[in-house]
Amino acid sequence: MIKIYDRLWFILRDDPESKLAYMCQYEETSTGNVSFSVQKMQSTGSSWARKDKSAGSIIDNKPTSGIYVGSSVSRWSTSNKLFKVDDPRGFTVEIPTDNLTTVLHRTTVIKGVIQEDCVWGRDGGSHILLPVDSEPYKLSKKNQNIIDNKIIPVNDLKVGDWVKFFGRERGLYFFGRVKITWKLRSHTKSTWYNKSIKEDSSDWYEIEDDKYTNIFLWAKPNKDGDYYTESPTKPKVVKVLRNEKIDVQPKNLLWLPSPKRVDDRLWEMVDSGNYSIVESEIVSVKHK
Repeated sequence: MIKIYDRLWFILRDDPESKLAYMCQYEETSTGNVSFSVQKMQSTGSSWARKDKSAGSIIDNKPTSGIYVGSSVSRWSTSNKLFKVDDPRGFTVEIPTDNLTTVLHRTTVIKGVIQEDCVWGRDGGSHILLPVDSEPYKLSKKNQNIIDNKIIPVNDLKVGDWVKFFGRERGLYFFGRVKITWKLRSHTKSTWYNKSIKEDSSDWYEIEDDKYTNIFLWAKPNKDGDYYTESPTKPKVVKVLRNEKIDVQPKNLLWLPSPKRVDDRLWEMVDSGNYSIVESEIVSVKHK
């Protein structure tokens, strides 16, 4: 989903022949501090620019005219083409080819200058240029409005709630906020691909996670009792459909891998030089 942020932060590399910039969203917490995620991106940008982050600039992501589409650029590591786009506010960023195609289909471009107002969006790892009268822009604003105003905090959910996630038709079951005890062992790659090789596996170890996790389920088709398991870090719940508890045993929770913090505790018990892959199963859960 394309996200449109109210404010942007950018920093230029010290190059008199180029205004190529590192750009990211700019957000503050309720206490007025720069959000932790933005601080991490600013550190990345500062390292790229070889400057202190105080050299960066904050701008409003408002509709802007006079944006210029410049030359294309290729990456060494990919066949994808990118195009440099000059923002009249003094910086250049790169957009993917499919974004430029969308812009050309929905705007008038004269000698490289886009005649309509545009704003900046973000789609995964790419900057996206959005003409303000285009359908992608309108859809992004609509989706963002839903997220900003209709997301139900996970703390408001009760065990047994069947919920709908933003952008998904399937209903999911809220299993609860739980602390999981895992059974883990490690394998070499040869063991993992050939399960008959037993001597290249470690012993099983039971490890209780030291954190609680929000668990959502949906039924595995054609197999009663088994459920695919999800643990999103920021669940986008937009509707509670009903509350109807079901009986689910830990052995029936599928597809949830042990988190890295648990795997790290396993590596303290086995020789990581001999093993490289972790196999995990859920033994028990403790509801908060």
